[in-house]
Amino acid sequence: MKNRKLAVFIRILVLVLVLLLVFLSVYLIILNKEEVVYNAPRTAVAVIKPERRTIEESITLSGYTESTKISPVVPFVSGTVESFDLSVGDEVKKGDVIAVIDDEPYVLQLNMAKVQFDVLSSSYERMEKLYQTGAVTKQDLESLKAQLDAAEEQMKLASLQVDYATVRAEMDGTVILTNTNEANIASSSDYIAVLADMNSIKVTLAMNESYYSRIRENMSDVSVYVYSPSTGESSSARIDTVSPVIDPLSKTFDVTVILDNPSGFAIGGYVKADFIFSSNENVLSLPSFVRKADGGMYVYDEDEEKARYVTFTSEYSDDEYFSVPESFEDTYFISSGQDLVLDGSPVNAIVEE
Repeated sequence: MKNRKLAVFIRILVLVLVLLLVFLSVYLIILNKEEVVYNAPRTAVAVIKPERRTIEESITLSGYTESTKISPVVPFVSGTVESFDLSVGDEVKKGDVIAVIDDEPYVLQLNMAKVQFDVLSSSYERMEKLYQTGAVTKQDLESLKAQLDAAEEQMKLASLQVDYATVRAEMDGTVILTNTNEANIASSSDYIAVLADMNSIKVTLAMNESYYSRIRENMSDVSVYVYSPSTGESSSARIDTVSPVIDPLSKTFDVTVILDNPSGFAIGGYVKADFIFSSNENVLSLPSFVRKADGGMYVYDEDEEKARYVTFTSEYSDDEYFSVPESFEDTYFISSGQDLVLDGSPVNAIVEE
């Protein structure tokens, strides 16, 4: 029995010694293990330096061309059209005959008015002599004179109606629309053709209210260029009118410009207009894509080979470029890969040509 207890004790002692030996071995291994340092991989980025260029402060708007002068040809008398041989595209001069309306009813009215005038004129001459002898009163003479004057005006009106039966152009222009033919009935309440001055073209554009004061106060200093995306035609333009009213719904106001060289532009064509408020030359600048959505950007720290986050306010900008302070003239800016780095991130920089 005593030997059995001794054997158990010896086994436990051996087990404890083995465990101590294992623990000591593990401790020595950990103690002598070299410390592993993790080095983050460098992000490859493209970098560029600012360049000098001209930056124009401008906005681009779109609209449709119109003629500055459009004249609907409306006859002053109604009747059957006896002559009308115009076609769309024809050019006419002021005073040219557009159409001839049957004037027979108006000639008859003129003849009747003349007869009435002649009768009253003879009667007035006789009554005037009688008045001088005291045979008629002054009131009778004045009453007849009023009838004579009315007959004269009626004769003039009838004469005008005869003249109006020949419809003439009120301006030089091009026929852009016709609305009658021979044997049709023309009416004084509807047009028979529309003329437009193709040598004077305007565009009315809706501009954001934020430009209202700037346009009104510096109208003559703003340069405007109008161009057609479909045909490639372009022309400088001048601001003609600026609406004094801002639309409360769209928050815009109308600006009308007149083209300096309208040849090549068609009425009703879609065009774009660049309004240039200022042109700044030799400006140190970068492409817009260098800047992040929050307005900041990353520069390349050449000494530490790291990305550094910077912000500044640009004095000038357009749709493609923004100005950079002169202090950054020799600084590399990250132009590609800026969304993959943070302030202080190690980078491998590749200079863009």
